Amino acid sequence: MIVPNTIQHKFDHGFESRIIDLLDNEYGVVSGDKIKRMFAKEIARLADESIVDADKIDMGQISWYGVDTEDKPCYGKNAGKTLYKRITLDLVTEEDLDMAAGGFSYRERRKHKVIRLFENAYEQGALLTHSDVAFLLHISTGTVGSDVREYISETNKIVHTRGIVHDIGPSLTHKKVIVTLWYKGYLEPEISRLTDHSEEAVHRYVKAAQRVEIAMESTDDAKKIGQLLGMSESLINQYIEIIKEVKNNGNN
Repeated sequence: MIVPNTIQHKFDHGFESRIIDLLDNEYGVVSGDKIKRMFAKEIARLADESIVDADKIDMGQISWYGVDTEDKPCYGKNAGKTLYKRITLDLVTEEDLDMAAGGFSYRERRKHKVIRLFENAYEQGALLTHSDVAFLLHISTGTVGSDVREYISETNKIVHTRGIVHDIGPSLTHKKVIVTLWYKGYLEPEISRLTDHSEEAVHRYVKAAQRVEIAMESTDDAKKIGQLLGMSESLINQYIEIIKEVKNNGNN
């Protein structure tokens, strides 16, 4: 069968081909047919990821961007260089309605929603910041932080915020949660399950805390301890702060 030219022409002038035509006619700086085709495919992929199908958004859901879980921060990387991922969040659910009808307080319902949004994002391979959740729920970042800390304290479970997972900012880090649980008497396999970390990772944090604590029997000088243990001064200070806090709270 011979394909009519009119049909072939439609396929030849699809979205990717139109991008190539645009490059040819308006942006001569991009040269080479192979490069143009690669560029067009990448633009088409980004467009496909960015355009939301209204039929896929259910009642009470919204489309949002989170930081890709694998895009860890490093020196010199700013928001403009951060990799974002489009996700769908459950802003209002039937569970929210049931909790309201069931007499749960506003504070209880708010905290439940705060945690759900963070976990919604994480399940889709993305991370939200306290600012994201605060903006979505029209509350302060301080309130978000308070709800997260309270939830962790009550359940001994990690909340997958960007600050915790990527260990940045003033957030309660997974390091602190893991070490605190160990001081409370939890076994490493239990901590691994509760915090969604491998047993190897949990063991590394616990071992480091043990080494720092032993060194603290001789000195509180973070620089000297760091030199002794081969760890950075800032990391030693984090462990010293954690150890002192759990001891002051009677968790040892």
